[in-house]
Amino acid sequence: MGSTKILVVDDSPTIVETLARVLQPQGYEVYKALNGKDALVKARQIMPDLILLDIVMPDMNGYKVCQRLKANPDTADIGVIMLSAKGNIDGDVSGHSLINGVNDREMAYKVGADGFLHKSVSPEELMKSIKSLLWLGTKNKN
Repeated sequence: MGSTKILVVDDSPTIVETLARVLQPQGYEVYKALNGKDALVKARQIMPDLILLDIVMPDMNGYKVCQRLKANPDTADIGVIMLSAKGNIDGDVSGHSLINGVNDREMAYKVGADGFLHKSVSPEELMKSIKSLLWLGTKNKN
């Protein structure tokens, strides 16, 4: 089995680069997409082990991208961690966009995400989430 492939999807090139700089030294093969449509195409081409997916993007938001990935049998098993810049970890609801009373985290899990992180996450937390999700994924495939 080659190195683990991670697709980073965010409409901010700066965030994509920052995440790539955290992941590459850990031995991950990083692919990049700057919008939802590109993410769906690359997910089918690359078949990554994991997708780090921003929620707020123009054209197609992360929720729609995640729903489409999970609805397609070819990409349904790819792990998805959704990233949100809104709200903070200690439950400040004022920072959340509440869609019909549902916050970003709940919505992410509703559309099939396997994980949810705030963009202010530390590199250590990010790596921990990625490793546990990849570990679960390999366990589920056996």
